[in-house]
Amino acid sequence: MRAVVRFLSSLWLGIGLIAMLTIACIYGSIVSSDEMKGGDYALEYVFHTWWFLGIMGLLLVNLCLCSWEKSYIALTLYKKKNFIPNKAFYEKMPHHAAMPWKGGLENVEAVLKKRYTVSHIRERTGYAQRGLFGRTGATIIHIGLLWTMAAGYYRILADVFGWGVFDS
Repeated sequence: MRAVVRFLSSLWLGIGLIAMLTIACIYGSIVSSDEMKGGDYALEYVFHTWWFLGIMGLLLVNLCLCSWEKSYIALTLYKKKNFIPNKAFYEKMPHHAAMPWKGGLENVEAVLKKRYTVSHIRERTGYAQRGLFGRTGATIIHIGLLWTMAAGYYRILADVFGWGVFDS
C-alpha cells in the first residue's frame, strides 16, 4: 500500500500527467477550431471521454497526495515533540551539514536560534530548519491548482450527467 501511495504522490507521475493533459487539451482545441468538426465534436471525443476524465482525476489525486506529503508534513515537522531521528535521516536531507563543535550544547542552540527554527536538540544531535514561511508558496499554488482542477472536473461531470449547470 505504501508503494502505491508513494507512486501516486511522485513528482514524475505528476509531470507525466500534466504533459498528457496538455497534449490532450491542445488536440481538443485544434479539433474544436476545425469548421467541419466544431466544439461539440471536441467535447464528445476529447474532453468528455473516460480517458481525459481519468487523467484529470489521477492528477487530482496526485496533487492531493503530493500537497499532503510535501507541504503539511514539512510545515509541521518542527512541532514534533518526540523527534528521534537516526543518522540516516540527516544524511538523506538535501542540505544537511555536520560540523565539529567543541563548545557546550547550550551554545549550539543559541547559535542556531539566530537563523533557524530549532526543533530538536538532544545529546549530540540537533535538528534545525530554515525557511518555514518560504514553504507556504508551494502549498498555496497546490491549493489553487486543486481548486481550479476540481471546478473543471465538476463542470465536465455536470455537463455529462446534467447536474443543473446551464450556459446562457
